[in-house]
Amino acid sequence: MTLPKKYELKIGSLALKSPTLLAPMEAVNSESFIKTCAHYSCGLVSTQAIESVEDNFYDLESLKKIPSPVSFQIMTNKAETALELAKLVEPFVDVIDFNFGCPLKKTLGEKKGGYLLQFPHLIKRIVEPVVKAVNIPVSIKIRLGFDKDRETFLEIGRLAESIGVSTITLHARYVKDGYRGKADWEKIKELKKSSGIPVIANGDIFKPGQAKMLLDQDYCDGVMLGRGAKNNPSIFLSIKEVLESLPEEKRTEVSAKEIFNFFYEDFVSSSDNLHQLQDHASWFVSGEKNASWLKQRIKEKSSFEEIKLFINKNIN
Repeated sequence: MTLPKKYELKIGSLALKSPTLLAPMEAVNSESFIKTCAHYSCGLVSTQAIESVEDNFYDLESLKKIPSPVSFQIMTNKAETALELAKLVEPFVDVIDFNFGCPLKKTLGEKKGGYLLQFPHLIKRIVEPVVKAVNIPVSIKIRLGFDKDRETFLEIGRLAESIGVSTITLHARYVKDGYRGKADWEKIKELKKSSGIPVIANGDIFKPGQAKMLLDQDYCDGVMLGRGAKNNPSIFLSIKEVLESLPEEKRTEVSAKEIFNFFYEDFVSSSDNLHQLQDHASWFVSGEKNASWLKQRIKEKSSFEEIKLFINKNIN
């Protein structure tokens, strides 16, 4: 089946097969995880935020081979660094994205991420040269503002559009909120009403029905999932099938075991990081009835093979 026209999403000249995006998550978006999300029909996958050329750990040639378009996220407060990174990755990815929403204390202390929402003119200084220099779409990811007294999302939305940014993602919390409280989706609708570029909704989207509601009721043009995808990358396929109005009995059922095995086959060929495999395996089993027991046992395993055998023996 194909998506109804109303769900079509273009980021600049890039047309996505589904209006779903993977959020850039630190210590989550390994190359194998990105590939897994792409396998399960994510419209646009993303790297985690990279702060300099020296810090980039992604194999750019491998990113180029991922079956979904790839967004490369940059997090810096220096225009020169942004331009250097953008020019490096441009031949290998489909979108360059900027992080102006990270709420981590370390990031704020370095005057990066969400810190910059207080200074829209600095955001312009960092992003505009990249928009002018590259031939692929540039996007930005923001929050509502630093806090309730410093709400800047509408101002930054207008600024982004004026300098040629192709799309804007809004995580509907303030930087000071971290991940506490509930995302204010009404603010996303407010941004969409005032914006001439596509607006992507982010924050507290965990179910296909939520994604469909946000799209159907004009809150946004696309949906970005982070924590909802970390535990279940197949949610992107579920959203796509719901948007296609596929009858419930025909929708694809994907088990945690299937997700793990797909992830594992790629991961084992490119990494020797046991702790990282334990993390992903633990996230994938989060929806199981005996999740706590499974996670504890996964932590006790001392090899890749032991984890694989355990997952396949204990999950249907």
